[in-house]
Amino acid sequence: MEAMNLPLRKTAEQPRRPLVIGLMAHVDAGKTTLSEGLLYTAGSLRSLGRVDERTSFLDPEKLEKQRGITIFTHQAQLDYRGQPITLLDMPGHIDFADQVEQSLAVLDVAILVVSASDGVEATTLLWWQILARLGIPTILVVNKIDTAGFDRAALLAHIQARLGEKCIDYGGPDDVVPRGGASTEVDGEHDSSVVGLADYLTSEAAEQLAGLDDRLLMRYLDDGSLDEQVVRELFATRALVPVLFASALHLQGVTRLLSLLTHLAEPRFPQQGISGEGELSSSDNLGPHQGEFGARVFRISHDSKGLRLTWVRVTSGQLAAKQEVKHQAARVSGGQAGGECFESATNWLKQGDEQGEKVDEIRVYDGAKFTTVSSVQAGDVCTLVGPQKTWPGQGLGCESDCAPASVRPVLLYSAHPAPGEQADDHAVLVALRQLAEEDPLLNVIWNETAQRVELSIMGEIQLETITQRLRDEYHLAVECEDAGVVYQETISKPIEGVGHFEPLRHYAEVHVLLEPGPRGSGISLRNATPANSLAPHWQRDIMHHLAEKMHKGVLLGAPLTDVKITLLGGAANIKHTSGGDFREATYRAVREGLMFLKQQQACVLLEPWYRFRLEVPVEQLGRAMSDVERMHGRMDPPQMPGGATAGGAGVSGGAGASGGAGAAGFGAGFAVVEGEAPVSQMRGYAREVRAYTQGKGSFSCVFASSAPVDDQESVVEAAQYDPMEGGEDTPDSVFCAHGAGFTVDWKDVPRFQHLPNFWQLGGGH
Repeated sequence: MEAMNLPLRKTAEQPRRPLVIGLMAHVDAGKTTLSEGLLYTAGSLRSLGRVDERTSFLDPEKLEKQRGITIFTHQAQLDYRGQPITLLDMPGHIDFADQVEQSLAVLDVAILVVSASDGVEATTLLWWQILARLGIPTILVVNKIDTAGFDRAALLAHIQARLGEKCIDYGGPDDVVPRGGASTEVDGEHDSSVVGLADYLTSEAAEQLAGLDDRLLMRYLDDGSLDEQVVRELFATRALVPVLFASALHLQGVTRLLSLLTHLAEPRFPQQGISGEGELSSSDNLGPHQGEFGARVFRISHDSKGLRLTWVRVTSGQLAAKQEVKHQAARVSGGQAGGECFESATNWLKQGDEQGEKVDEIRVYDGAKFTTVSSVQAGDVCTLVGPQKTWPGQGLGCESDCAPASVRPVLLYSAHPAPGEQADDHAVLVALRQLAEEDPLLNVIWNETAQRVELSIMGEIQLETITQRLRDEYHLAVECEDAGVVYQETISKPIEGVGHFEPLRHYAEVHVLLEPGPRGSGISLRNATPANSLAPHWQRDIMHHLAEKMHKGVLLGAPLTDVKITLLGGAANIKHTSGGDFREATYRAVREGLMFLKQQQACVLLEPWYRFRLEVPVEQLGRAMSDVERMHGRMDPPQMPGGATAGGAGVSGGAGASGGAGAAGFGAGFAVVEGEAPVSQMRGYAREVRAYTQGKGSFSCVFASSAPVDDQESVVEAAQYDPMEGGEDTPDSVFCAHGAGFTVDWKDVPRFQHLPNFWQLGGGH
């Protein structure tokens, strides 16, 4: 009989594949306290630390202890009943959302913590939407159930109204006897590891769970039981989200959570099998790359000695110290006339040979301490010392890069040395750029026009953290001043842009098509050069130059976004053309097209909008709604105490819109207003809310989208930006006659260009 290669079954003798669990929450939900409880219950900690006493195990940084919040993602190791678990405690404040999003790509399971007193907040909805987009199995933990006035039924109804009926009550410490009748005590709680996955469900919850899948329903109707394998499948596909009720401070519900994790969760990444003797087995599922090394980078940091650390999860194969890791090269789209394949600018940037960097040391962190290991394998989380060109979200080896973060910075500040500081702007710029290596959304630039350092950030907490790190780590006293919001620019109609660069003994001409792209798509590129019209290596050169530059708009000089750029064609000279010539021609082609669109009033200025949640005493509801209207915002119908909805309060819809029981349903005397508003108008509104509600109200917001500015003309006029400032942003072209080069104004380029236009309005390419 022919042998069959089947996956190895888990046995008591075989080590289990490691699980990577991430804890995420809104601010003050008790996430770090829960992580302490998990580590203590599993035996990894001898005593419980507390955030308010600055003794928590997973807030080891000095800055975190001072502020009492999690600022960086930290790693801890635990083992529960033979199941190795790597725990990632991630920041809860929205200002550090990009760190959270990059870490999600390496998780097997996410634990989303919600405070019993606050319910589902705007930040919770943001995490929920990102988890859904990435398809990460999730357990929802309602913490702080010891809060006065806690109403479990109302809160569960609120969660199901906001997040869906697939959120099923999986019990809590108030459940005394499991449905199956079995009972085993562990640390004062019933341990569900000795009974089935559904044994702690109430009859009502069991019926709700059975209704999620026909296979479950048929068996439940037949004998009242639930197929645990189907339950696991539903959990893995996010068709089921268990809801646990807990009080992490008192260790209530913690054992239940650990038991549920060991029953439900499975590693999402392939791993080489390990036999009972510790030998690698080739019969395990190695995934599409058959054991080739691959890893995902989720964090960059520096240790106390200044060594650069790359935090990764190995997704396939093995990695040993002193081994070279290669940066993943992107797919390359060939030039094909009329092709419809657009790729992100990032993909085009990484064409060419893979670059390799040696790993000098491999560390496995547990809080602030680490162990040096000789090798790691698929499923492990580790830290690499040596690589200098890595960045969060990058794929190493055979692993592809993660999708760009869905959150982005919306506030703009200028930075300069404080009075009396000996350092200059250059020192500030260098230090900020090193911090930006750790935080990819911290965009730091030198504004040549304003002659100042500018940085784009998420919020004021992040700004305070940055200035303190500059002071503590770089000994720089820096002052930051409000410079507005981060605008972007896009276009509303297509145009062909032409760039020509022909000083003496140089030659290049480039034709590109600029088209409006879908909102939120960024810059996407396509090569549609006709066959045999331009050498392939020049085509690749042009595509690289299109991707490498942050193209500026011509209204404010703000970053260009939501534009599809197609290379239509170009010309080279066999004797005089060099690579730098196409860089000059490419930049000018894009810029010339934008100038023609500005002339046609087809350039659009975009501003960021917040999705907000405002909870105020009912008597202050009128003031809150009036404020939103004054800010030119949009509101969903307000949620009144008891779950009622007030009519006539704007248009319902948008991200986070909800009906049914809201937070006001378990916050008597308070109304909830949700909606969207421009960041420029709503900035600093939290202070107003605290003032007019005497500290009783609460306000939270997250970036939602970008939208056209209402009064674009006045904003552009106030900025006084000159798109003809020269340098690499000039729209003019250079031609040659009588042995000398001369500059041609962008408006006159069509009269001088050497190639005819490839694209005609209405006629296409």
